[in-house]
Parts: sequence; C-alpha cells; structure tokens
Amino acid sequence: MRKGVIIALVLLALTANTGCSPQLIWVPYTAPDGSFTVSFPGTPKITTKTIEAGTYDIKDDEYKCNTDGDILSYRVVVYTYPWAPQTLSRTSAESVLMESLASQDSDEWSLVSSTFGAAGDFYSLDYLLKGINNLSGDYWIGRNFVKDSKRVFMVVALSQTDAPESLDKFLGSFALP
Repeated sequence: MRKGVIIALVLLALTANTGCSPQLIWVPYTAPDGSFTVSFPGTPKITTKTIEAGTYDIKDDEYKCNTDGDILSYRVVVYTYPWAPQTLSRTSAESVLMESLASQDSDEWSLVSSTFGAAGDFYSLDYLLKGINNLSGDYWIGRNFVKDSKRVFMVVALSQTDAPESLDKFLGSFALP
C-alpha cells in the first residue's frame, strides 16, 4: 500500500509542471539529407508524398511528432519543387511564402497574423492561423523559410492555445545550413 502511494506521488510530481503529461524531452534531429536540424519532443514520424500541381509534381516530406498537452503536434514540412534552384529576390520570396501560407488558409483555418522577415540567407514568414468549423479552438502556428525556388520549409505546431510555452523552443531550434 505504501509503495503504491509513493509511486502515485512521484507520478503526480512529474505531471505537475505541464498539467497533463511528464516534461517533454527534446531530441536534436537532422534531416536525412542534412537540409535542416531541429529539436523534437521525441522521434518524428517521417512521411513522403507527391502532390500533383498542374504539369509538375511537388515532393512533400513531413517530419511529425505528436504529443499530449497544449501542443498536439510539432511538424517540419519540406516542399521540394522539380526545377533548378534560382535565387529569389525579397519580393519573389515574400510571394512564395505567402502562397505557401495560402495553402493552409482554407475553410478550416483563418489567418490571424503574419510577419515577413529575413533569417540569415533565408527569408521567413511567421504566422498564426485559428481553426474554424471542425477545428475551432485549435491554432496552427509556424514559421516558413525559403532561400531559392527549389524548397520551402514549414516549421509548425498544431496547438490548443495561441501561445504555447514550448513553441519558442521548437521554432528556435530549427536551423538551415
């Protein structure tokens, strides 16, 4: 009986900080091709699919880690286009990033805010989408990156709050070579 009470107290202490699950253990992760590094709260599941877009195909690689708690999932999505990379001007980069965001802003998501900027050699777009209809109460929070016309990187979290504590840790850990 006493041993059971001690175990229960230890489990209660572990969950006290988050209110629902033990503290997340962040694990550094590098994409197999070395195109980015990021820390996930666990090992990501990797899926690859092809998106048909008119006369060409876009490769969609998703690295996803589901959790319990305020953030339901952490994701890095890499869209790779079939043409040779070309350096983008600031205006072109902003257009590409806004188009990548528009693909998320649909009947299920409504744009709350977005900010365009630069991060090293890359252009970035920070944004917040709020769920509507069936996704009411959820938030899609992220930062997209682009350097050239070949790839767009989306670093996003699906959350039940618009300012989860671990978001900065996740977004801040993302790095491009």
